[in-house]
Formats: sequence, C-alpha cells, structure tokens
Amino acid sequence: MSIADRSGERHLTIGMKNERIKRMLLIGVSLAAGLAIFLLTQAALRSWHSDELQRIALFWNGYAKLYIEESGGWNGLQERLQLDGYMYAGQSSMSISFYEGAKPEKPVAEVKGEGMAFAERKMPVLTDGGVVGYTVVRMSTSLQTYGYVLLGGVLTALLVGFAGLWHRRRLARSREELAYEVAYSCLKQLDTTEDNQATGRFIEDIKAQGAMRKGAEAAVAAVHEAIGDLKVRKEKLETVRRTMVADIAHELRTPIAIMRTKLDHAIGAGEALPLEKLLPLHDETIRLTRLVRDMQELALAESGHLPLSKTWFSLTELAGDVLETLAVQDDPSLVETEWSCSGDIRVYADINRIRGVLINLIGNAFHHAKSKVSVHVGLSSLGDVYASVSDDGRGIEEEERKRVFDRFYRGETHRDRRRSSGLGLGLAIVKELITAHGGVAEVSSVYGEGTTFTITLPVFAE
Repeated sequence: MSIADRSGERHLTIGMKNERIKRMLLIGVSLAAGLAIFLLTQAALRSWHSDELQRIALFWNGYAKLYIEESGGWNGLQERLQLDGYMYAGQSSMSISFYEGAKPEKPVAEVKGEGMAFAERKMPVLTDGGVVGYTVVRMSTSLQTYGYVLLGGVLTALLVGFAGLWHRRRLARSREELAYEVAYSCLKQLDTTEDNQATGRFIEDIKAQGAMRKGAEAAVAAVHEAIGDLKVRKEKLETVRRTMVADIAHELRTPIAIMRTKLDHAIGAGEALPLEKLLPLHDETIRLTRLVRDMQELALAESGHLPLSKTWFSLTELAGDVLETLAVQDDPSLVETEWSCSGDIRVYADINRIRGVLINLIGNAFHHAKSKVSVHVGLSSLGDVYASVSDDGRGIEEEERKRVFDRFYRGETHRDRRRSSGLGLGLAIVKELITAHGGVAEVSSVYGEGTTFTITLPVFAE
C-alpha cells in the first residue's frame, strides 16, 4: 500500500471517528437539555407548591384558631368543615388535618385530598398564649402531573436533537457546495492531452448532477473517480513502458547480433556479401519490422489508445473465410477442418482487427493440430457473440495456461520447429484487441488432448 493510500485510509478513519463523536455529542447535549428542563420544571413546581402550601397552611391555621375561640374547643369541627366545604372545593390535591393538644395522636377533623403527598406544613394553633393543637396541610400531586413534566423533558430533548441535526445538515450543505466548487475547479484542471475526453465527460456529469442536487457528493465522487482512473492509467502506462523496454531489448538482441556478425565479417574480409548471405539479413529485417509493428499495436491497445473503425459485419462470414483461407495454405491432407455456426451473426466492431484475431487463433490451431481444427460461432446465454477455435494438439499444461496471453511468452512448445519463428506477441495482441472491443479472451486446454481459445464480444458497443 502506498503512502498516499495509507494517508487516505487514515484520514477516512479519522473522519468516521469524528463523525461518531459528533453524533454522540449531539445525543448527549439533547439528553442533557431534556434532563435540565425536567429538573427545572420540577423545581419550579416545588417552589410554587411551597409558596402555595405556606399560604394555605396560614389560612387553615387561622380558621382553626377562630373556631376554637368561638366554640371553646375542637368538638364539632368536622361538621363545620363539611358545612364550609365551599372553602376547599376544587382543591383535590390538598389534605387538611386538625389535631387537639400538644401531643396529638389522631386528627379530630380532616379533609382528605387525592394523589400522592410530597410536601406538608405543620403549624401550632395558639390561643391565650398557649398551644391548643396543630394543623397539618399536605400538598399532593398526581402521576399525570409527573407524566407531563417528563413529557416536557422528552420533547425538549427531541427538539434540541432535531435542531442540532438541522444545523449540522445546513453546515454540511454549505460545505458540500464549497466542495462542489473546489472539485469542479480541480477537475477542470485535470486536462492532459491524453485524457481530454474522459475529463470532459466527468465535467459534463458534474454539471448535470450539480444542477439536480447542487452536486456536492456527485462532484467529489466524480473527481475521486477521475483521479483514480488517471492514477490507474498512469501506473498501467508506466508498467507498459518498463516491460516494453525490457521486451524490445530482449527480442532485438538476437536479430541485431546476427546482422552485426555477418556485416562485421564482410567488412573485415573487405568483400561484398553474396546473395545467399544477404537473404538471412533480409529475413531478420522482416522480423524486426514485424516486431516493431506488433509492439506498436500492442502498446496502443494496452494504453487504451488503439483506434477502432467499427462497422456492422457478419462474424459468421468472416470466420468462415479465414478458416477457408488458412486451410488452403496448410496441407489439407494432414489437418481436417470442422466449421459450425448458429446462423448469420452480425456484430458492430472493427472488422480488420477481428480478422487479425481470427487469423492468429486459427493459424495457431493449424500449427498445433495433429489432425483436426474446429471453429464455431454462436450466441451465448447472455446475448453476447462468441467464436471458439479448437485443435487436437498436445494442449497446454495448467501452469502455462495462466501465461499464454503474456507478451513474448511461448512456453515449452516454443522448441517446436514450426513455432520457432514466432515472436510470442500474437496471443497478447489478441487479448488486448478483444479487451478494446469490450470483450473477453479465454483459453481452456487438456494436456495431451487439445486446446480451445474462445473470444466473446458484445453485439453492439460504442
């Protein structure tokens, strides 16, 4: 993993951690606000109840004092309270108890309230400078009241939470709009000669998506995708460059050595080369020309800049013509050909490139076949077009099958006399040409029985 990748992963991890912290902080603030409102409401209710309790206790203490002074005792107070019921009507949360003597045991009269008592006030009844009894006033509250207080706290927590989320989203939208502008500006600067089309396409995507949803996320994603594609392409081009230099040096070493040796001998002898010695030099020149052409085509295909002139044509007719032509060039008495197809199948592709692919595959099949070459063209279950070329040669060992499409790889069979002139680029070019068309090149083989190469192409692809 590169330093940039590790740095990006570290920043992503830190960003996710910060996001979790912010969410937890928002939840904590919301709960704290709800709890604060709950406690403040309770405190306010208790303060109000305390003041109210003080006022009511003074009133009923005076009531008891007046009754004792008028009647001379506590007898009949319960009946009097019933007659004066209008004085405490509507105060169901209040309880009043009247006690006789300095050490009362049970009330001589009382008014019972409803609910759960949470505060009381006891006051002595004084007459003629002495304590003749006590009044006890209790304030009670219902569970419904506590429910309202709790509901207020919950609603406050939710309100603070939603307000926080709204504020975060608003800030996020502001950041996204800024990110969109920055991303759009950055992408416009990704304007290299070889990536104009891709950059222009990403810019148009950002414009379209930005018009729909102010494109912040789409813009950033498009920039990341563009930068990622450029990075992959750069790495791929660098790999192609390094391997091309090594491969060319390897392949040019032999023909150049042969040519130089013969020319050095001729110069040393001071004699002109006879025709029979010029022919090998001519052959090596042809070999070098073919090598340079193949390497150029392979490099264009691998870098994604291979020009394709696509038209509609019959893949069935093309494969049949190539098979017929190559069968005539080979000895028909040694190799039998088998041709089958699933009707006239047409594709939208570069006919010259596909012809080159078929010539390479069918030509290889004739080189390796013992007695039979089979070609089949059909439609796959997914609706793609395929062409398979089979031979009954000695096949490819399993460890070699993974490398048959590598450039300059000819395997153990390169010792075969009929393949000694091969450069090892044919199958690599086949794979890249098919990939450039959006297709797939595959190989299957059973050692000792034969090999089948299959190319799959979309019927229509821009």
